[in-house]
Amino acid sequence: MKAYVKRNKTDAHDAAAICEALSRPTMRFVPVKSEADQALIMLHRTRAAFVAKRTAAANQLRAAFAEVGIVAPAGPRGLADLLALIETEGQAFLRQPAALQLVLGELARHWRRLDAAVRRMDREILASLRADGRAKRLTGVPGIGPIGASAIAALLPEPRVFRSGRDFAAWIGLTPREASSGKTTRRGGISKKGDGYLRRLLVLGATAYLARVRRGQVKGGLGLAVAHGGAPAAQAGGGGAGQRAGAHRLGDAGQRRGVSSSGRACGSRLEGCRKDQGSEARQEARAATGVMTNGRGDRDRDTPHRHRGNPTTSG
Repeated sequence: MKAYVKRNKTDAHDAAAICEALSRPTMRFVPVKSEADQALIMLHRTRAAFVAKRTAAANQLRAAFAEVGIVAPAGPRGLADLLALIETEGQAFLRQPAALQLVLGELARHWRRLDAAVRRMDREILASLRADGRAKRLTGVPGIGPIGASAIAALLPEPRVFRSGRDFAAWIGLTPREASSGKTTRRGGISKKGDGYLRRLLVLGATAYLARVRRGQVKGGLGLAVAHGGAPAAQAGGGGAGQRAGAHRLGDAGQRRGVSSSGRACGSRLEGCRKDQGSEARQEARAATGVMTNGRGDRDRDTPHRHRGNPTTSG
């Protein structure tokens, strides 16, 4: 309401600003969330905080071991080795001073408590997901798992407030910032407006899905489209028993391989045609300017050279 408040802040000015804002035809309103949605949102926020604390505890445990020359590989397996060294009281752990043993033991127990709490929250989110049909349907979207689907369903109880997917992307801050004026258009990075937790889940999900596509772990229409940078295309040619018409159908696995090979063949033919057209255009341009070339791209020896500057004339 800040844009509609006149000068000094008083209760009367605030009431007038609210009335003015409500009368605007383009004003957007936030749907009211239910108590169950609010509780689920708090569960997601608390889980994110516990995950951050668990990561900090793991890093602190690794740093404490590194101070005495014990370095574990990166990843969960290396952390599990360090925890096992503490819990089984291995020789490398028992050789350390008593104060360091106390520190390492407390850090390990702290990490275990945080990990158990995160796992309990994950089970609660999965249970709420099974009871929500809309959230279950969202898990069918590539890159969206149970955590992301539950967060979208809780944070967005009424998706009809958005006219398109781009409006939803702008709401969570995935569209570019814009500072345009007149005929000048200036766009920067993404605006990062809206809910940062939901935006982070979607970006991480999309990044993980694209990594699977590049490794060849995703088969089928959408994976093929992402790998080739376009929409899936139907196999061209005469219709056979195994072929299905439609711009977004690929048939069985054998036909998909056919589409891929035929697409590469068509692409190579198209590239060859472009090269031929480009060479013909260059030859025509050289012919128009009086410069002929041989097959190696050099000037033809029988063609007189064109001199720069004023031509010299013989008497």
